[in-house]
Amino acid sequence: MTQGNKISKDYTILIAEDEELNYVLLAATLRNISRQYTILRAENGKEAIEYCLANPLINLVFMDIKMPIVDGYTATKQIKNARPSLPVIAQTAYASTESREMAKDAGCDFFLAKPINMGMLCDVLEEYLPI
Repeated sequence: MTQGNKISKDYTILIAEDEELNYVLLAATLRNISRQYTILRAENGKEAIEYCLANPLINLVFMDIKMPIVDGYTATKQIKNARPSLPVIAQTAYASTESREMAKDAGCDFFLAKPINMGMLCDVLEEYLPI
């Protein structure tokens, strides 16, 4: 578990990402934004589901779509069934219209294409984690 370093309001964010570099980049970007975040990592969809079911303090999920064991679409459906109000943000390098529609159909609240644009990331945080 990693914790952000700037203080405003504390939120817990789960990053479901199997690629180490992608996780490190997103976590570092979140730490540089002027809020305090507790950051958790799930390395596959199964872990993401388990984290969300076991930890009611999770406020937002960044869900990689292409992951081992359980893919992001399936994980999102299961998370949304258990916690319908938990925002799940799809993140993927495959930014086709079809991918976006599949993410929406799975229950994702928003879709970010990789590499993640800092402005879009800030907009998502403002929308789903208001101060």
